[in-house]
Amino acid sequence: ILLLVLPAMYLHVLANVCVHNACHVNFPRRINRLVGEMLGVIVVVRFANWEVLHVRHHRYADDVEKDPHPANDHFWRFLVDMMLVN
Repeated sequence: ILLLVLPAMYLHVLANVCVHNACHVNFPRRINRLVGEMLGVIVVVRFANWEVLHVRHHRYADDVEKDPHPANDHFWRFLVDMMLVN
């Protein structure tokens, strides 16, 4: 089982990196949203929600009131917020 878990963990991290890059529109525009949405399934997030919060994070980085996940906040609260944003 360990031989399956390690590659699965690697692919999950790689999917997270690609979703992050899609948020920054680093893929060709034609496939950017598709990459984000498809890999979002693996990462278990809706790409549109993640993109909104990530862009907001870059705009208000570490602002305690406006950053959706400031440095002093808990990651788990951010994760729940990310899944619930409409």
